[in-house]
Amino acid sequence: MRKIEFRGLNTSGEWVYGSYVSYYEGHHEIHCKIDPEDDFNGYPVNGGTVGQYTGIKDSNGVKIFDGDTVGTDLEVGDVKYINEQAAFCLVDDGDFICLLSNAINPEVIGNINEKA
Repeated sequence: MRKIEFRGLNTSGEWVYGSYVSYYEGHHEIHCKIDPEDDFNGYPVNGGTVGQYTGIKDSNGVKIFDGDTVGTDLEVGDVKYINEQAAFCLVDDGDFICLLSNAINPEVIGNINEKA
């Protein structure tokens, strides 16, 4: 079974990883345990930057999250969950390939939240 993990950008512009909680509109947190001695802490994040771990690592062992920009042997696109496919897919100009079945040598090369 894969671990359900999220990430989001905090107010300092740093990625925070853990469980995602949305208490009410406009208030989003990632709950994580930074220090084994501490309890789980909630860190405010920008809700628009929250992405779920796909359960897939790229060819370098880097976790691929929803919102990552990924290059493959065939194309470059952004990772997005497609409801009709019930899968995370690589989307490029409206076309997509599903990561789980078709990506060849995927490599994370960026993120939609960090594009200039």
